[in-house]
Amino acid sequence: MTEGTPDNFGLNDTHGITRSPYHRVIGSSDQQGWSSLYASWQRELPFEAFFDPVDHSFIVLHLQGGVIIDSMVGAKKEKKIVTSGSMSLIPAGQDFGVRVNNPHETLHLYVRDSVMEEVANDLYEKEIGKIEFCNRFGERDDFLEHLALGIRELLSDADPSATCSVDLLARTIASHLIRSHSSIASARLEAVNSGNLTRNRFAAAVEFMHANLDRSIGIDDIAQAVGLSGSHFARQFRASIGLPPHQFLIQLRLEQAKRLLKETNTSVAEIAFSSGFANQEHLTRLFRKYWDVTPASYRRLACG
Repeated sequence: MTEGTPDNFGLNDTHGITRSPYHRVIGSSDQQGWSSLYASWQRELPFEAFFDPVDHSFIVLHLQGGVIIDSMVGAKKEKKIVTSGSMSLIPAGQDFGVRVNNPHETLHLYVRDSVMEEVANDLYEKEIGKIEFCNRFGERDDFLEHLALGIRELLSDADPSATCSVDLLARTIASHLIRSHSSIASARLEAVNSGNLTRNRFAAAVEFMHANLDRSIGIDDIAQAVGLSGSHFARQFRASIGLPPHQFLIQLRLEQAKRLLKETNTSVAEIAFSSGFANQEHLTRLFRKYWDVTPASYRRLACG
C-alpha cells in the first residue's frame, strides 16, 4: 500500500482496518493521491478488534441497517442495532474496540487533522489550536451522510481532477464536524463568530439547493427559504464554509451532472437542463473550468 505523505493520505495514516481478512474492499483512495481525506468502501464479515489511536478523526457511514455492533471507546461501552445511513465518529487520538456481529457494508472516512485545524481557524478567523470532537455511535446525520456518499462516488472516478472535489468535500465535512460534533458546538461558535449560519439554517439552505437543482434559483431564493435577507445569508454562508453560495451551488450541479453522465444514457443536453445549467454549452464550459475535460469525454472515461 502507498505510504502516507504530505501529498498522499494513505492507508498507513489510518487504523489499517481494511487490512483485516474480514474486509473486502470495493474502493479505496489509498493510491489516488488524495491529501485532505482518506476513504474506503468495503463489505465486512463479523469481526472483533481493538485499535490504537491515530492522529485523524475517523467516520464510519453504515450503508446497511439491522446490524448489531458493540462499541467501546475509552471506558464507554455501547451496543446498538445500527440503521442504514447512520454514522459513527471516533475522534483523533482515541483508542477503541468494536465487535460487528453481522455482515454489512460501510464507508470509512478519515479527515486529515491539519485540514480540521485549517477550517477551524478560518471559522474563527484566528488560531484556536486543537478541537475536541465528540464520540458518536450509530447516530443519524443526514447532511454528513450526503457528503460521505459524494466521497463514495469519487472513489470510482479515475479522473485526477476529482481531487478538487475531494478537497472541497473534505473541508465541508470538517466544517460540519466542528459545528455539530465538537466541544465547541454550533451555539458557542455563533457566540464567538456571529457571522456563521446556524446548523439548521445551513442544512435548510443545502436542502433547498438540492431540491431545486433543475431550475434557476438565486441567492434571494435560498435566503428566503432560511429566513434571512440575501446579503445577510450570502455573508454568513461564506463565513461558514469558505465558499460563496453560488459557487457551492455550481459544485452541487456539477456533481449531479457527473453522476448522471456516469449512471445514465441521458443526452448531455438533457443532463445540462436537469442539473440547472442554461444549456449544454454552459455545462461544457464549467466542466472544462473545474475538471479540464468535456462532459462527453468524462462519460467515455467513466464508462470505459
